Amino acid sequence: MDESYDAAVSAALLSYSVLSKTQRAVFMDRLNHFLFVSPQQQRRLAKDWFDSCKDSTTPLVQMIAESSAAYVTQSNGRKRK
Repeated sequence: MDESYDAAVSAALLSYSVLSKTQRAVFMDRLNHFLFVSPQQQRRLAKDWFDSCKDSTTPLVQMIAESSAAYVTQSNGRKRK
């Protein structure tokens, strides 16, 4: 796995590891929903999540949205495995 992909996956897993039990349940529900919808619906969900994060009053959540946008922009030209 490309180092940047490995770091992105590690960051997502680290974020998951600090969630409360209730937050983990909500996360898993949303992830399962995301996995079983069409690619078009996945893009819409991701955009909704991004908009929610970028409009947050929590600086850390805004930072995640900004880094997500930068990561997508940076990796647009690369093939995904």
